[in-house]
Amino acid sequence: MCSVVPGSVYAVLNHYLREKVFEDCEGCVTDVPGQQHHDCVNWSSEDINCRLQILCAAPCLESLLNVDIAIGYAV
Repeated sequence: MCSVVPGSVYAVLNHYLREKVFEDCEGCVTDVPGQQHHDCVNWSSEDINCRLQILCAAPCLESLLNVDIAIGYAV
């Protein structure tokens, strides 16, 4: 049971943050094939960390985390 909660938290947050970070890439949003229209190809780890810090400050992340923890304990 103890390993289910961290696993579920990781899975949901990983999916949520990946979707939110790549919403900033015009190529990912419009699903363009090829790398020339994807800004995310040139992002450094500092760029991604900056985007993640902005997302973590959003109030919706707190409610998502609370729901995820509740689901993890219910399982």
